[in-house]
This record gives sequence, structure tokens and C-alpha cells, in this order.
Amino acid sequence: MDNIIHELIQENIGQVIDKRRDRLLMGDEVYQQDCSDTQELLNRYEALNLPKADRILINDLIACLETRDNRCADLSYLCGFSDAIKLLHELGILKEFKE
Repeated sequence: MDNIIHELIQENIGQVIDKRRDRLLMGDEVYQQDCSDTQELLNRYEALNLPKADRILINDLIACLETRDNRCADLSYLCGFSDAIKLLHELGILKEFKE
């Protein structure tokens, strides 16, 4: 079962996930407000008079946090997708699904 789910995930499911998530995020007021707040804070950050080394460190931190959070979101979505397939299979809804 896990092998089949892994194959499904590898078969461009990431693109489907991205499109679906993007549609949901564009309609989510909390997310939109967070984006607006983030942009305002980034503008304020860019206006700071920081030494180059400090700015590089902070930029690297921000990039790492964003990458980590994006990966966590992707894995959470895939875990839910996998769990849903397993549940449907166990309930007999996916009778033609072979392990």
C-alpha cells in the first residue's frame, strides 16, 4: 500500500497539491492578512541600517524558516492524502486497489 501511495505522490501529485492549496490560500482572509503583515515587516526590515553580515544572517534565517514551513506543509498534506487513501481502502471503498 505504501509503495502505491509513494508512486502516486511521485506522479506529479505535487502540482495538484500546489494548485489546490494556492486556490485555498487566495480565498483565506487570515492568510491574506498574514501576507500583508509580512510584506509590511519586510519593508521595515529592509529600511534598517544593518551591517551586511547581519543582513545576510537574517536573510538566511528567513529563507530557512520559509523552506522548513513549506516542507512541513507539503508533508502534512501528503500524510493526510495517504491516510485518506488507506482509510478508503480499509472501508472497502477502493475495492480494486491492490497492495
